[in-house]
Amino acid sequence: MLKGAHLGLTPFQHWRISVAKSKTEKVDPALYSKDYFFHHCRGQDEIQGVRSGELHEVYRRAVRAAELKAGERVLDFGCGRGELVFYCANADCEVTGFDCSVDAIKIAEEIVSVLPETVRAKIEFCVGVVENIHFKKKYDVIFMIDVFEHLHDWELDALMPEIKASLTPGGRMIIQTPNLIYERFLYPAKRVLEFPFTLLKELSRLIRRTGKRKTAREFFVKLFKFQFHDDPIYAKIHINVQTPGSLKRRLAKYGFQSSIRCVDRSRNILNFLFGRWAGRTIDAIAY
Repeated sequence: MLKGAHLGLTPFQHWRISVAKSKTEKVDPALYSKDYFFHHCRGQDEIQGVRSGELHEVYRRAVRAAELKAGERVLDFGCGRGELVFYCANADCEVTGFDCSVDAIKIAEEIVSVLPETVRAKIEFCVGVVENIHFKKKYDVIFMIDVFEHLHDWELDALMPEIKASLTPGGRMIIQTPNLIYERFLYPAKRVLEFPFTLLKELSRLIRRTGKRKTAREFFVKLFKFQFHDDPIYAKIHINVQTPGSLKRRLAKYGFQSSIRCVDRSRNILNFLFGRWAGRTIDAIAY
């Protein structure tokens, strides 16, 4: 029996209710707290280095792909802690940092506070939700770094036409997002292949009493960690992880041409063989 049949709903009415409900599903913005940005979000160990010109490797790749030029307008959509906002403003670009998290914007404002006033004048921060977005400016470069996987399909359907419309002629969007093929298949396979070496490494730690695990559970979790993520926050916020093919098709749906590659810095025979399409991170440039 269809759920809702006792209310006298037809299958079509039930379908319409289901669609309406799906369009209200979204990740709880409260999850993107200060704790998240400092303990669950990659790059947290390098956050203080940004002020001296250092960037996490993720952001360095994004900047290289963007080929920034002084005077360009930049949108960092999902700016998080503000590393790219800081860097781009320092590179003489006009920058807008957008995020759904008030905590993120507060952190980003603190990060850029050390910049000279003339540089800070080129920065604008905005807080909002994707369904109400309308960009008033045109941008030469739009960054979406670790953002795509946090948005439901209906949110992407609302956002991406606005992104497309806000790009200048010759503008480019830089995307980095996790690779579902890596998480589902390559990572577990690599763990199986590396298991003998992992076992020897953990036994060596026990024998030498150097950095040994605090509990037996921690020891066995480290040894048999075949699931890509064990952080409960990860599963709650990564609700739309893409494959290279699905990302390319989705970008085409919104009118983008794209260049896509996979990146994985680990050294492993499986990565050498399959990393081109199953690497850990998908890097895309869309026009």
